[in-house]
Amino acid sequence: MKYRSLLYLLVAALLVTSFAVADLEAQDRMTRDEWEQQMAEFTQQRDELRQQLDALEGEIEELNNQIASKEAEIQSCREEILAMVGATEAEIRSLVERIQQLENQVSALERLSDQDLLARRDEVDEVKDAVDQLKANRQTAHPDVYDRLAALDERVNNLLDRLEGMVTTYTVGTWSQDRDCLWNIAKKDDIYRNAWLWPRIWQANRDKIRDPDIIHPGQRLQVPPKGDGEMTSSEQDAANRYYRELREGLR
Repeated sequence: MKYRSLLYLLVAALLVTSFAVADLEAQDRMTRDEWEQQMAEFTQQRDELRQQLDALEGEIEELNNQIASKEAEIQSCREEILAMVGATEAEIRSLVERIQQLENQVSALERLSDQDLLARRDEVDEVKDAVDQLKANRQTAHPDVYDRLAALDERVNNLLDRLEGMVTTYTVGTWSQDRDCLWNIAKKDDIYRNAWLWPRIWQANRDKIRDPDIIHPGQRLQVPPKGDGEMTSSEQDAANRYYRELREGLR
């Protein structure tokens, strides 16, 4: 703003001088001495403004030199940091892009309902594994990466805590005493009171249950919340596949 105001003053002074010269025909309004005095004042103002402008241009040049010097220092510092973490600029950019992808994935998971999040528990675990792998990479100590990765790790842990809070457990009893199967477990009063929701328990325990017709006494099963009583698309697909195999005699 300081430089712009002075430039405006200089332009104004030059314009005034031009108007004064153009007004020679109107000298009958003032004496020759008055006109010459006014012209001398305008000329002095113009010269002073030019001097101020020259000084400001010198200051601008000095500031530009300082900026260039600081930018060189910053670049030197960045190169030292890259050497410390054993990375190139391209590798750091690649890491930042990967973190951005995971951040977008986590944002989508955070917006899910509890029931839908449970259905995508495997995806949460995959993101956690990806974050842990990045944390083990020395290059993620770079300032452009470290804080973002730490924040992402906290968000993933919050998702895992949220999932933990949703799930209760059930220990399978014997068939002879408890008549435990997924159907009977789902219809228990303290589970779902709805036997048709048995695929929900199956899908939440795919690591333990390969065949939904076979569960073993002592198995500790995760029991997702009932939610609105409707199965997710993945749960419904699993149920449809099971009933189709049953009809076709594959079970």
